[in-house]
Amino acid sequence: MLKLHPGTNVVFEDVRPILSRLFGEMTDEVYEEISQMLIWNHFQSDDCIFRESEAGDSMYIVAQGRLRVVIENEGEQKTIAEIGKGECVGEMSLLTGKPRNASIFAVRDCDLLRLTKSSFEKIVKISPEVGLNLSRLLIKRFSEKKSLRPIKGITNITLIPLHKSINVHNAETNLEKALSKNKRFHVVSSEIVNMSLGESIAQTPSGDNLQNSKLTRFLHDLEEQYDFVFYLPDPAKTEWTKRCIRQADEIILIADFNESPELTQFERELFYNHKKRFSSAKQTLVLVHPEYAGLPSGTKKWLAPRPQINFHQHLRRSNMEDYGRLARYLSDESIGLVLAGGGIKGMAHIGVIRAMEEFNIPIDYIGGTSMGAVIGGGAAFGWGSDKLHEIALELAAKRPMRDYNFLPFVSFLKGGQVEEYLGKHYEGRDIEDCNRNFYCISANLSNSKQVIHRSGSLFGSIRSSFSLPGILPPKIGKEGLLIDGGVMNNFPVDVMMETGAKTIIGVEFSGNLDKKPEFESYPSGLQILASKFQKKKSYKGVPTLMNTLVKSSLLNSFNKAQEAIEMTDIHIKPDTRKVGLLDWKATEIAIEAGYQEAIKVFSKKWKG
Repeated sequence: MLKLHPGTNVVFEDVRPILSRLFGEMTDEVYEEISQMLIWNHFQSDDCIFRESEAGDSMYIVAQGRLRVVIENEGEQKTIAEIGKGECVGEMSLLTGKPRNASIFAVRDCDLLRLTKSSFEKIVKISPEVGLNLSRLLIKRFSEKKSLRPIKGITNITLIPLHKSINVHNAETNLEKALSKNKRFHVVSSEIVNMSLGESIAQTPSGDNLQNSKLTRFLHDLEEQYDFVFYLPDPAKTEWTKRCIRQADEIILIADFNESPELTQFERELFYNHKKRFSSAKQTLVLVHPEYAGLPSGTKKWLAPRPQINFHQHLRRSNMEDYGRLARYLSDESIGLVLAGGGIKGMAHIGVIRAMEEFNIPIDYIGGTSMGAVIGGGAAFGWGSDKLHEIALELAAKRPMRDYNFLPFVSFLKGGQVEEYLGKHYEGRDIEDCNRNFYCISANLSNSKQVIHRSGSLFGSIRSSFSLPGILPPKIGKEGLLIDGGVMNNFPVDVMMETGAKTIIGVEFSGNLDKKPEFESYPSGLQILASKFQKKKSYKGVPTLMNTLVKSSLLNSFNKAQEAIEMTDIHIKPDTRKVGLLDWKATEIAIEAGYQEAIKVFSKKWKG
């Protein structure tokens, strides 16, 4: 087997299948010719391969490792994609001669094969099909409908316990159990490496080419054989620990929630050392609680000193439901639930959640607007459908739409009863404290923009999302005056897409508003009042002023609903035509409608 570069562990036969996919099938002679033109390059984690706007004089093929594609927008860097083994970058500039349209960074240690423009032109002369096949590949890539969901593609996972009370082996074992049965996994530590390859080879520094090549080859073979490789670093900053960090696609920091939330010395040395960063891989913070712990509080104290954390999760010891949520996140199999606003129609969400429980459908992310935010916030705590049902009936009994303003300069209602109810259940907790990741939507009257609440006061966020315009006073937030999110985004599936959830279940009520009024001309207020005393039904269906305000605030979002529906994987539209937007007496009807429709849909579409 021909090595592409002296000292490297990459051999030509390993990359032959990759070149066949990119350039098409070629004879052994052409393969041999191409091998002499490929230049081997090794990059460590966070190294820059090339930068946006630079001249494009070559392309790179990923033989091993993972790359991050970054674009700059108004001075801010945004990761738009990740590139794995067998893919190429820079080919567009090579073919067109135009500057690079993005920057490329190494996520972890990478072996790349560089092909210069001059060498590519020589190859095309030898075999014209090479250029044609690469062009077809590019055309196919640009013509395919691009998914808005980020794909993580995680293989190497480094588990780092932050406190002595954390048993990383137990955590790794439970995580393995929670992974899908069709996923293959392997655990590697310095002890395992030394037993497999020889004494102390795990501590080989990156400068020792011979031993390093042997070790890198061993780790590469593990990646080829398994879906996941769990790296267990040493307790100190050894060469093996640094390699575990560099090899990681995802770093999981496991902390004891009962310990101090301050950065550990280990973290400072590895991740917050300004002189030397060992990895730019995504970091997940797992906060471990006692097995029967209640709702967390104070999570933001853990996140504040750790700006590099990309994702966090609360995990109760030995709770396999929590481990399952983490396993689905790592394996790109998370399930997101999006709950639309719709006044009392939104009580149907409780019925949908009951159906999900019966079908054993887990929920990893929850997002909602207005009533969807109210129900979603409780579900994010981990409340089941029974408790949500109980709270809904409590709210319906109080009918919190009766505290009218004597002088309605700002809104018809004072909002005190609504705030009392929401405060009773949600005050004192932050969104970061939720057992399931949660977001909700409000609209900013101050700048006419959507606000996505992913952190901060859960009560304040839900109250903002539920601020029905003209009916409840706007919520004063740090962003400005906040009103009901249904004005701008009543069914926020687009926000759920950004989480990377593989399966998105959406519940909404577009085109499912109140029945057409049973009268020909609009009656006066006196006529409506008289009909109530006389118990006539001639003006049945006349919308009240508050009902009209609520419906009007949703019209724009209902018109945009089809676009959101197309983003869902499972779409549920309960039949709530018998439920008015503010008809508290119909709470039970709405819940049952959601349950019946969800049962029908899941029976056909859920394949879990």
